[in-house]
Amino acid sequence: MNLLKVTACVSVFSLSLFSSGVFANTALAENGFSFLTAGFETFQYEEKVSLADVNTKVTVTNPVLMTGGLFEVTPQWDFSIRAESSLFPGNSQESWQVNSGASVGSLTSANNPIQTNQFTMTNSSTQLLSQYKLTPQIRLLLGGQYALFTFKRYQFATDYPNTISITNGVVEESTGSLDLNIGAAFESDTSVQSNYRLFGSITIDKPIYRKLVNSNAPDVTFNSTDGYGLTALGGASYQLTKQVHIGVTMMVGYRQTGKEIKVNPATDLQIEIPENTIFQTKYGLSFIYKF
Repeated sequence: MNLLKVTACVSVFSLSLFSSGVFANTALAENGFSFLTAGFETFQYEEKVSLADVNTKVTVTNPVLMTGGLFEVTPQWDFSIRAESSLFPGNSQESWQVNSGASVGSLTSANNPIQTNQFTMTNSSTQLLSQYKLTPQIRLLLGGQYALFTFKRYQFATDYPNTISITNGVVEESTGSLDLNIGAAFESDTSVQSNYRLFGSITIDKPIYRKLVNSNAPDVTFNSTDGYGLTALGGASYQLTKQVHIGVTMMVGYRQTGKEIKVNPATDLQIEIPENTIFQTKYGLSFIYKF
């Protein structure tokens, strides 16, 4: 009789352990999602050329596609991936200005703009982040991203041909940057079974490797990592079905790159990648799903 009681107690204890494991695995299985966001992005690009005392600022808008997901690895750790790509680049007129109080030959700021051209900019990036959960909602972020920015200038024009040398054709510049990301995030819920989801994050982005090439000097590679970035991402979604949420997502980013001057071996003249900043916004309609 005593043996039967012990056996019964062991069986109940084993059943409780099995049940706890099932519930934990079920929770892990329910959390996480994939997403697809379609919308628009705007880049405000600004340059300050120290060798020529000129500056420029231009804004362009493109359609953009963002995809990715969040995956629960353990109850303490999540992993996320986000990829972005510009679609069908738009163009805008860029105007070059002489700095206030400076001169370019006989030209001063009273002659502005001294040059115009058409401008396009595109961006593609992939970001991988580990997320350590201080609580289920509050997370610390650590990871990296690869970002590629490409701009083109064409249809150059000036009212001062005796002073400004006009470039024929297209000037293209591409910058690939491998960045370290560190930050924090908030997730109200990571399951599409929830009625709604609120989320937000902010990261500091520091380049650890960069390669820049410009078609005006194809034999010169610029690789300074001087600069930094800040990125804020947020949004909200509402449960459309048991497997799908629909919502909105918005991202605001700022990137600053210091100037870099080298000698062009083809001409023995100095060539400058100017100090520049990119202020970008991305927003769109999001579908969050798990099937």
